[in-house]
Amino acid sequence: MLQVDSVYKKFGGVIALDNVSYSLDGKEIAGIIGPNGSGKTTLLNVISGLVKPDRGRVLFKGEDITKLPPNVIARRGIARTFQQPKAFRKFSVFENMLVVTNDRSKIYDSLKRVGLDNQISRNAGSLTILDVRRLEIARCLALGPEIILLDEPFAGLTTQEAVLLSDLITSLYKDLGISFVIVEHRLKYLFKLAQRVTVMHAGRVIAEGSPGDVISDKKVRE
Repeated sequence: MLQVDSVYKKFGGVIALDNVSYSLDGKEIAGIIGPNGSGKTTLLNVISGLVKPDRGRVLFKGEDITKLPPNVIARRGIARTFQQPKAFRKFSVFENMLVVTNDRSKIYDSLKRVGLDNQISRNAGSLTILDVRRLEIARCLALGPEIILLDEPFAGLTTQEAVLLSDLITSLYKDLGISFVIVEHRLKYLFKLAQRVTVMHAGRVIAEGSPGDVISDKKVRE
């Protein structure tokens, strides 16, 4: 379904992605881990069209989407969230949803799915971090995605909030058939969700497999 083929990206003198290949073959929850600066977010940026690679390409359902703008890629079926929760703080929850669609039924359905249907008139600036994460995911859902890219979704959440978000991701995966690619440092929560984990270091993929397999890998442990 998703194929990243030998992508290379350099920022100044720093090689962010060094001929990285990555694939998502079907419905799954996949994780990407690695130290800061390993290229995880840059990979998501390339997939979602925010960053154009110097070499290589990205295919989605057989179509080359490498040069497409982010809004077109999002409407083709790959939506995403960011490390820092993004919301128009002076707008209501409903007004934040209007950024992606004017279809009120999609807005209400998406907000209900994430548990924000009772806060539709609330100012987004007064939401908790968890609820802003939910709002981000609701905006993704309104686009009818096949894949959602989540960049450190558990950052800043309490243990209870992280469990609630995990439950939401699981329900969207099981009930709607949405695949997820999750970049995360809080491995405790990621490993309970992901069937497959890719490990990056210095712009390269150094290991891939089940959570248990990658944790026991010698290169990863080093």
